[in-house]
Parts: sequence; C-alpha cells; structure tokens
Amino acid sequence: MGQETSKSVKIDIQRIIGASKPILITIEGTPSNQLQTSTCYAHALAPAIYMALKTRRIDDLNLQTADRLPSIDEIRGMIICLFPYPSSWRDYSQLWRTVTKLYPHLDWHEIRLSQHMPYKTLMQGRPVYVGLTLSRGDGLFLGRFFRHNLWSILTRLKYHWYRMQPKYVHEPQPGDKKWCHAVLWTGWDPGIGVCPFLNSWGPNWGNNGSFQVEDIDLLREMPGAELRFFDVYCPEPKGNIDEPKKHGSKLKENLDKWRRANGRTSKSA
Repeated sequence: MGQETSKSVKIDIQRIIGASKPILITIEGTPSNQLQTSTCYAHALAPAIYMALKTRRIDDLNLQTADRLPSIDEIRGMIICLFPYPSSWRDYSQLWRTVTKLYPHLDWHEIRLSQHMPYKTLMQGRPVYVGLTLSRGDGLFLGRFFRHNLWSILTRLKYHWYRMQPKYVHEPQPGDKKWCHAVLWTGWDPGIGVCPFLNSWGPNWGNNGSFQVEDIDLLREMPGAELRFFDVYCPEPKGNIDEPKKHGSKLKENLDKWRRANGRTSKSA
C-alpha cells in the first residue's frame, strides 16, 4: 500500500509540473570538502549563487568576460569571511543578509515542497539549497552509508534494514542533540523519483561527492527530520534599467577586494 501511494504521488507531481525527462544540474569543478569545519552552509550556498549568476546574461551585469565572474571557490571564501563558522548558521535570515552584502542583485526565498516549488526550480536549471535537520543517528548513518556504498541509491528498504540493526542509535527523544547539515539538491528523475544531492565531504565520499535517495520524502520521513528548501535566483530588473549594471559594478568591487586580499588576480582566479 505504501509503495502504491508513493508511486501515485510521483506521477501526480510529474503531471502537475509537466516534467518528462530526468533533470540533472551539473556543478563545475571538483566537489568541495569542508573537512572538520562547520561551513556546510557556505559549501552548499556558493554553487547555488554561482548558478544564479550564470543564468543571468553577463551583459546585464556589465560583466563582459566570464573570468570576471567569481568562481565557486571565491564565492564560498567570501561567505565564510563575512559569516565565519557561526554556531547559528541555520539563522537563514542572518545568512542571507550576509550574502546580499556581496550580491545585492540576487534574491532568495524559502520554497514549499507542498506546492512542488523545488521541482519547478530544478526545471528552471537552478539547484535548491536544502537545510537538513535529522536525528544524530540518521545523520551518522547517511555519512557511513555513502562512504561504503559509493554508487548506491538509498531506498526505504535499505534504510529500514539499517534501523533494525542492534547498533542503531536510539529513537530520537526530547532534548536529544540534532544533526544539522546543508546540501544542494541538483536534480530529479520524474519517472522513478530519485533525487541527487551535492555534499561537501570531498570527492572520495559518495559518488564523486554526491549522493542519491529514492525520493525526497524518504529524508522527510526519518524520525524527527526537518527539511527546509531555498531558491537562489537573479530577478529581472524593475524600473531603472541601469540597476543591473550598478549591481555588476558592486559585484566586481567585492570580488577585486577578495582577490587582492588572497593574492589572486582576475586571470588566476
């Protein structure tokens, strides 16, 4: 019965948003590695910002050459510089205020899964920033599972088998410490529901730094889980047609400051 319900939901989403082919957004470069730092927020947000900049015509921002756009590494570095290792990185409004200091022409908003908005965002070629809150046991399980099953897809069958093992961490209780993380949702297969995510634990974890789950509801169904979804985008200018160029100048100014502070040039960035 559960499988039939899940299948009907997938078909319903496919019909509503008009998806027919698998969606996979490719993020350039080597998967990043946050090592022992608590900077997953910056590692997930940087490629989302980069993709938002790429989807906007360069000329609109008065940036004539691609090498004047910040790289993902530079975006991540600037975010960490202004918002370093915060214990409250899940304060999304504070995080976004930091980002708008660097990129005033970008916007973001929280999107609801109940309205199928994350799927629509993916169809428009933009990845979705996901704030994950799981029980500590489930968080550790995800890390171990994809460390040892690099190419595997996490299914409900595999997850529930894991939960039956004696070494499973106890069911979440009030007051238990949560496992918090941020990842980037980069695609969706409307036929079978599989969802890939880009993580920040280096290329040797998972499938070259990424992992796949049977569908997004598998993560949401984990005991005590909370998922929040955000779309980062570059809105069309309203009113003043010179506003994008003004933002482009600000972007270049911030980027040049960062490159000088880190001993880089536009050509070497």
